[in-house]
Amino acid sequence: MQNSPNLSPQQQQEVVRLQQLQQSLEMIMQQKATMDAQAKEMDFAVGELEAAPEDAVAYKSVGGIFIKKDRTELLTSTKDRKETLEMRVKSLSKQEDNIKSQFESQRKKVQEMFKAAGIQ
Repeated sequence: MQNSPNLSPQQQQEVVRLQQLQQSLEMIMQQKATMDAQAKEMDFAVGELEAAPEDAVAYKSVGGIFIKKDRTELLTSTKDRKETLEMRVKSLSKQEDNIKSQFESQRKKVQEMFKAAGIQ
């Protein structure tokens, strides 16, 4: 942010705080989208594993290679991973809501500050 002769150091800090909240919000939204996509992939994998016969050959991808795994064991670990991802998405949603609220409050504060300083 460029120093504006019309803004005090405290006012400049308020603008910086608004920018920081915006960056935090963008980061959380990106993390949430990534985790949500991964959870959907896990949901698809669970569906495929559940539809497969008990004696089906299943593989798990590990570091660029595939390792043969027991279908039931792979199903359990995939369900666990999906559940973990879904919990993380819920947590990120709460964080997102909290930061959105802080951002809106800070945005209004900065707008009022600009209005009072005669800056559009």
